[in-house]
Amino acid sequence: MTMWQSGMGHGSKNPWIGKFMGLVHDRRREQSSATSTDKTQERYDPMIYIFPRVTKCTFHKYGSSGSIQTHDSLCVLPLNMVNEKTYIFLWFWYLILAVVLALLVIYRMIIMCVPGIRPRLLHARSRSVAMETAWAVSRHLDVGDWWLLYMLARNMDPIIYREFLEELSKRMEEKPTSRA
Repeated sequence: MTMWQSGMGHGSKNPWIGKFMGLVHDRRREQSSATSTDKTQERYDPMIYIFPRVTKCTFHKYGSSGSIQTHDSLCVLPLNMVNEKTYIFLWFWYLILAVVLALLVIYRMIIMCVPGIRPRLLHARSRSVAMETAWAVSRHLDVGDWWLLYMLARNMDPIIYREFLEELSKRMEEKPTSRA
């Protein structure tokens, strides 16, 4: 299966690139469906229409009589070959980044929606903190406050962080909150 058949050029997967490229991929998709079964000389490459490698050039030169003569020739565009490879690399890079970003959003949604996981994450970030202390602190905090404590755990010495959470836990137990 070629990368075009697997959806590489499908404009709906990345609408900005599809719009930028004039949705050429969508129009050419049907034509490229038999690409892998054709002989090498007869294969259809949709990238040729986006990044042409050879084109017709017209040169206007002064002739021997002083008049302008037109010469037609074929010009090779080596930079378009580089642009094609760069485009393919960036397309896959954006795809990888989209998958990583989607996983990160799912992870953050789980943290926000499942309060029972927050104390485990505090404990996992700093193993010196007792699980009971992590539960006591997480039970009294909103998501934003918990996130601040989690970021502190990433940036503080584990021993100092443990002492900080133990003191915070004691103060929270002494002073009841008005949270429902």
